[in-house]
Amino acid sequence: MEHVDVSTDWYIVGTMLDLDQKSLKNIERQTGHTDTHKMIEMFNLWLTTTPTASRRQILETLKKSVVGENTLADEYEKHLKEIHRATYTPPFCEAVSILQRNIQSLNEALVSPVQVSQLLYCKQCISEATLDKMEEIDKKTRSWDDKKTTLLTALQETVSSDYKKLKDIATVLSGIEEAKEIANGMMSEYESKIPQEGVCTVVQPQEVVDLGGNESCASNILRNNYSALSQSITEPVRVAEWLHEEVLSDEALSCVMSTRGSVLHSRAALLKAVRGAVRSNYKHLELFVTVLRKFSETAHIGDTIFEEYRKHFHMYYDDVEESEIYLTNKARQKSMSTSSESIIE
Repeated sequence: MEHVDVSTDWYIVGTMLDLDQKSLKNIERQTGHTDTHKMIEMFNLWLTTTPTASRRQILETLKKSVVGENTLADEYEKHLKEIHRATYTPPFCEAVSILQRNIQSLNEALVSPVQVSQLLYCKQCISEATLDKMEEIDKKTRSWDDKKTTLLTALQETVSSDYKKLKDIATVLSGIEEAKEIANGMMSEYESKIPQEGVCTVVQPQEVVDLGGNESCASNILRNNYSALSQSITEPVRVAEWLHEEVLSDEALSCVMSTRGSVLHSRAALLKAVRGAVRSNYKHLELFVTVLRKFSETAHIGDTIFEEYRKHFHMYYDDVEESEIYLTNKARQKSMSTSSESIIE
């Protein structure tokens, strides 16, 4: 306590710090000791008997009228601020450091970066643009390493913009077996090193794409259910065929069909196309729901999306039935057309 020289007032300070009076008397009775020595003894007593001892308590005590050490208090407060400036690490810097220390381990652990990106997108940990890159079926066949680099770079940008997102990222990754241990370590570091109720640092906001009212809402509904969709659609080609023309273009269908050998890839191509369709017309989500309900593994997700959609757009069950009839008729017409062409040939 070299910056708090209250040698002549040590007894009063000790009393204001609620120290045991008997112990203070024992210190006072020490012969041959200077006030400075007794002050040190008093502070040692305070530190060893007060679990909540803090510099803030000392500062507040010095400012009390009975102590009257206002000048000393000002000097001590200035000293504390200098210590804070020298040792304080802003939360976003700490969060970025935590993530960077684990980047290499994550790079080795993430064996399915596309699916991981879909889970992270659902929790708003990556942008729409990043997911587009992850789900894109590149004709040059980008390697998994390229995909991992894209994803991990995006995560670093996200945490740099909003340090609290590190917790969301760790939560998502903790549900992935290969990354669970790494994620738990990141979460522990986050909770121990970053104040949960500290001063918020002003950072650059995350990129937000203005999609317009209805389209924005429909896209958010789709996003909220993206994690479930990315794990439940097992027949992406059939889903794409049902959505063809009304929701998906010829090019989108072709992209899904070209990857039919891999459910993971064709599902990614399908979901990317659906996201684009919903961004252009929110009613495409309604048709997507109708198709999801045709498959047992996605029917419950279709129900969930429909409830959210219905609440926002004041839609009724009759409207869904109309969509069902419409799509069924379109599929029947397409089938008849294909059969006719075969007969002619």
